[in-house]
Amino acid sequence: QGGPLPQRWVAFMQLQVARARSLYARALLGVPDLRGFGSRRLVRLMGSVYSGILDVIEARGFEVFSARASLPTSGKVARAARVFLTPTPRPVAA
Repeated sequence: QGGPLPQRWVAFMQLQVARARSLYARALLGVPDLRGFGSRRLVRLMGSVYSGILDVIEARGFEVFSARASLPTSGKVARAARVFLTPTPRPVAA
């Protein structure tokens, strides 16, 4: 595998990461409409974890072929603490 990645691949991955981040942000707008304490926080947690994986992919220069991109357990725990300690917005009355 070695060597630099083709610029076309990097540009493609930059587009995909930006697209994923945009979709995560849009999905968060619906979180207040979910019912139940656990549902809202779980969706926020998973969005945070997946966003963290995107951070890892970016930090590796979009080289996703030699190793799986993942967050260490400590990173997941930190994100979980942040999500569970941050209030979840309430639904907006229609």
